[in-house]
Amino acid sequence: MIEAIGALAGWIAALCVGTSATFSPALLPSAVEAPAMAAMPPVVVAPVVGVPGPVAPAAPTPAEGDDVERLLAAQELAARNLRAFTALVHYVTDDELLGDRVIRKGRIVYEQAPKTGRRIALMFDTVIENKRKRARRTHFVFSDRWLVEIDHDEKLFIKREIAAPGETFDPFRLGEGPIPLPIGQPASEVLARFDVKLVDLPDDGPLAKLIDRPVSQGLRLVPKPGTPGEKEYERIDLFYERTTRLPVGIAVVEPNGDRKTVRLDDVRRNVDLDASQRETLRIEEPDPAEWRIDIRPLQR
Repeated sequence: MIEAIGALAGWIAALCVGTSATFSPALLPSAVEAPAMAAMPPVVVAPVVGVPGPVAPAAPTPAEGDDVERLLAAQELAARNLRAFTALVHYVTDDELLGDRVIRKGRIVYEQAPKTGRRIALMFDTVIENKRKRARRTHFVFSDRWLVEIDHDEKLFIKREIAAPGETFDPFRLGEGPIPLPIGQPASEVLARFDVKLVDLPDDGPLAKLIDRPVSQGLRLVPKPGTPGEKEYERIDLFYERTTRLPVGIAVVEPNGDRKTVRLDDVRRNVDLDASQRETLRIEEPDPAEWRIDIRPLQR
């Protein structure tokens, strides 16, 4: 369970924030990307309460069309301005061998702030397994160098260290962490490690429900031979909302045929998080008199 949810958190974070919490010259468009960037519409900026700087780029118009370089450049640009977002999550796992399907529903809260850095929380409250629906409250948080799993029903708190103190480690970077998804990284790096082409939304399944939303054509990423993702993924399909330039559809096929599909609904970019949303991002340990607490330091 934790591996699946950790992967989901990693996909979404990597899709949205790229490889660095701060601006770096490495995030500037390469010569290959420059024509696509130049052809993009100007960025629209607006103040956000408590957050300085630009907010969200303007959406490309349908007349511009889509191509691989344009979409990669647009996501790279959008990642620089991302400060917070919230969404509803529809997460489906399909086991190819057993034919089992599990659906989890909940919500996501993401924040990028100078003091706290990058934090992302996933809260699930519903599970549908073998077509049987039940309430099940589970909560996962990526914060600083920690991954925390909180089972509210079982009163279980598990805190895993995924990097050493002071270590410059990105769990979402290709070849470095356990969740190698490259969106948000420089387009040149994506193209060096993946064969990338455009795909349309599927006609059925969870992502087919995106058809009535302003979603760009998708990007299909197939790991090149000898790259870190070759043994992990057969392919990854990514779909972005034009208005927010955030990912709203993610479909992963693994080499054994297993599938993981994520759909984000009611996506709100650069919102001013309220107190309850910020509370979901906390990783402080609860009262040991009421909870079972398991702290797992990094093992070298």
